[in-house]
Amino acid sequence: AALGLSHAAAGLIVTMTQIGYGTGLLFIVPLGDLVENRTLICTVIALGAASLIAAGFATHALSFLIAALFIGLGSVAVQIIIPYAAHLAPEA
Repeated sequence: AALGLSHAAAGLIVTMTQIGYGTGLLFIVPLGDLVENRTLICTVIALGAASLIAAGFATHALSFLIAALFIGLGSVAVQIIIPYAAHLAPEA
């Protein structure tokens, strides 16, 4: 209510986060084959952290929804960490 979102539009918060997550899975996770994994993971985590801070300071619905989109993008760091950890594990 403080952002000016109606109850019907409040569902956009989850929708924007899921769109960001899906976009991240399609475009950011495959970058793990091209970019050094540690750098990519740190960048994506920093993006997620900055997005969470931006969401906390949002005063309008649009800025909050854009932050939610980038929170979803930042959430794909886990999908990059898993193959990276498997790559670092010993063969045995």
